Amino acid sequence: MGAVQGKWLNQLKAATHYNQWIFSQFRPYLKGSVLEVGCGIGTFTELIAHSCPQVLAVDLNEDYTQQARDRLRHCTNLKIQTVDATQLQANQTFDTIVMLDVLEHIEDDIGVLQQLKQCLEPNGILILKVPAFNALYNSMDEAVGHYRR
Repeated sequence: MGAVQGKWLNQLKAATHYNQWIFSQFRPYLKGSVLEVGCGIGTFTELIAHSCPQVLAVDLNEDYTQQARDRLRHCTNLKIQTVDATQLQANQTFDTIVMLDVLEHIEDDIGVLQQLKQCLEPNGILILKVPAFNALYNSMDEAVGHYRR
């Protein structure tokens, strides 16, 4: 899964017009302090950091978070940590949580959403983007570690 996932992340990073369009769809809902869960190599992290006063971006993969740190060190309002989303503790709360193409990689999706709810401020916003139509689940989904679409 690692090589396929890494290749996909690098291709996504190069799709700047697509990324700008996706970002434009959720940008109006970003507010305050932001937690980005599953930041990968920071493709959307940079866009979020340019729009929000405080961002914490986390990913399970140390190689990805290091790449994001190296590339985004100029963003002084951004912290990037290697953290397992299923192990997040509610010791810090956020106005917005962003999870783009991540939930399908987590077997206990309901459990992690319940954990994330504890990390949201009252009236906070959870932004989710996931692949649609489980009937389309195929070998590519399996190759990149999806449990579902």
